[in-house]
Amino acid sequence: MTEKPTTPNNPSDKTCSHCQSTALTIGVSVGLSAETGWIGLKYKDGRLFLGTEPFLAEVCGSCGHIERLYVSNPNHKWTIQDKSKTP
Repeated sequence: MTEKPTTPNNPSDKTCSHCQSTALTIGVSVGLSAETGWIGLKYKDGRLFLGTEPFLAEVCGSCGHIERLYVSNPNHKWTIQDKSKTP
């Protein structure tokens, strides 16, 4: 049995679910144009501190498929939208 070589950006040798390539780049930042901030999940740690945990992505370098979005620190008190305030 031969072992698949690992790539620098994909040490776990995950494959793209769209094209089965192993050319995944892990940890790509997701942001807005014009440097206006991050796209991510809102959280409140403590009484006054509000923040946004930025989204990161795994992107296939062969076909451009975004394999997954994730956050690096899932241990926040996430801000949940009050459903009574939604239209």
